[in-house]
This record gives sequence, C-alpha cells and structure tokens, in this order.
Amino acid sequence: MMSKNTITLNYYFNVNPQMKQNLQKAKLSYEVDFEATSDLTPIIENSVTIGLSRKIIESDEKYFLGDFDLSLPGYKFEGWKIVRDSHYVLPHKHAFTQVALYAGEKSIIHTTGVADSEFLWQTGENFEPNSDNYSFYAQWTPLSYKINFIARTIHGLSLDWTADSAQRTIETGFQIKIMPELHGYDFVGWNINGKTITYNNAHQQPSVPAGIGDITVIALFDDYL
Repeated sequence: MMSKNTITLNYYFNVNPQMKQNLQKAKLSYEVDFEATSDLTPIIENSVTIGLSRKIIESDEKYFLGDFDLSLPGYKFEGWKIVRDSHYVLPHKHAFTQVALYAGEKSIIHTTGVADSEFLWQTGENFEPNSDNYSFYAQWTPLSYKINFIARTIHGLSLDWTADSAQRTIETGFQIKIMPELHGYDFVGWNINGKTITYNNAHQQPSVPAGIGDITVIALFDDYL
C-alpha cells in the first residue's frame, strides 16, 4: 500500500511595506486580526505573525480553503491568490483565463492588489491539491470613506450650503477644488480635521489627508463688511 504525501499549505497575510507605512502613519497596528484553530501553525517573522501554516494528508477529497476571518484597519480582504510550488498561479476554477504564470519573489503575485480578480479564491471554496506545496497570498483593497462638505460662519453659525461628497482611503487623500460661494458672505477658507486653512493663493486647493473614517470638511465664511 502506497503512503500518501503530506501537503503543506501556507497562508500569508501579505501586508506589504506600503500598507505598513500607511497604518503606522495612522498610528494603527499592521498586525492582521484572524481566527485560528489548533491545526494551524503561526508563520512568524520579526516577532510578528505574518501567516498561518497547515499540513494535510493527500486524499481523494477536495480541500476547502480555510476561513480565518482576516481583518485589517482601513482595508478589505478580497480573497486569495494561490501559488503552487512557489512558481505558478493556480487560477480560480471558474476563471476565463486558464494560464500558469511564473512568480518570482518580487512578482506582482507575491504583492497585494487585485489586478485580476478572476484569479482570486474565496474562503470556503474547494480546490484539488495536486502538488506538495501551496502558498496563499491574501489580497486587500483600501476601504473608501466619505468626505462630507458643510458651511459655517467663522462664528460657528450653520449656513445653507452643500457640495457633493467625496471619498478618501487610508492610501489616498482628496484635493479640494471647490470654490464655495454664498450671497452676502466672503469665503474665508476650510476647516479640515479641526485645522483652519485660510484661503489665499498658496492654498487654493487644500487636501483632505488620507486616513480612516468618514470626515466632515467645513467651508468657512464671514459676513460682508
């Protein structure tokens, strides 16, 4: 009777250096929250858990991708890129483009981003292992947060003025190109995150910084003299 092979499955959280910088700038941890079970071994690098490893015995049954409930501030987990034997992408079983791509250590396959979503596998789906080593790379996209615009006088009185809302993410801010106008008032500047930016030639297009969470930007007006 032939012995069955052991198959190694390494799930990497795949938080790249730019994502780490974005989270550190927001004063947040870049460690991924996850649910683990007893058959998972943490993959640790520089005292940080960067993934989870599992060994399974080759069988005739399909294998289901683990659901670890991954979460990271400012980002949405989109699915997994599966790389076989450190070199070849395993396309999703329903992908229209069935190709094997070489993936060196610096390849896009090993970095985050969802360049081709049809290659992504979702938790709970099954695949049939036909090799002894697989790496799963988590794919993340930044969450969008709403920027609302309102108006007040410099004395705190609310004014009847609005503008279309905008979006920001933990990676990208928003440049304000609006020039507010209200009859009977002079536009003074913007209040962003509690900081007032007075309107002048140097600040015609101030920016809402990248970050986490919805934000309200205030257009400031003063009465005509």
